[in-house]
Amino acid sequence: MHSFVYVNFGDGVNTAPAPWTDNYFNSGEGVIGVLSADLLNDSGSPTGFGLEVTAPFDGRDGTVGGATADNVWPKEVYDWKWFCDGNDAAIRITGLPEGEAYSLEVAGHTLNSIRNTEFTVDGSTTLYDNAGSGVPNPPITFNGVVTGGVIDISISRTSFFGYFNGFKLHITRQAILPAGGSIISPIVQPITNIELNKIATMTNL
Repeated sequence: MHSFVYVNFGDGVNTAPAPWTDNYFNSGEGVIGVLSADLLNDSGSPTGFGLEVTAPFDGRDGTVGGATADNVWPKEVYDWKWFCDGNDAAIRITGLPEGEAYSLEVAGHTLNSIRNTEFTVDGSTTLYDNAGSGVPNPPITFNGVVTGGVIDISISRTSFFGYFNGFKLHITRQAILPAGGSIISPIVQPITNIELNKIATMTNL
């Protein structure tokens, strides 16, 4: 079983295509608190996953048509972003299935080339190298296992501002096994000679 969740941070009317339209946030960047108690998946169904800001962003901005092309995310997702200036910003995804594998894509594109962003996900840090043009670099990917039912994401500036366009989350749900941790197979008993004789007798009737 799989769950895909697409989240887009913006400023204004959302222009991205589905399923990025399902979880679009254009306010709440300056406060700490819950953005959503029930994110939608790529089919528009509730997941039970929540999203909250744990360290506030400093603002949001964007330019329609700022991004012109990309082979991974729709270009409209890169047009808008929330940003931090000085202190790190952070969000937390909650309500996730414990011990399940996840893949998380994040990006921090802007038209200014010197504004790269460091993303830290559950303690692992990777730099998003901003292209500084209308052709964004693809998102960076973090892979891990859900611990404590949450995934923590922090956003740090390397110079001037740190940006966050959004994220794509893929949760892999394992099949539920019966007690004992293994699939139960039916027990096949061998056919006895007496039963074979009965079968032969019935066949000759």
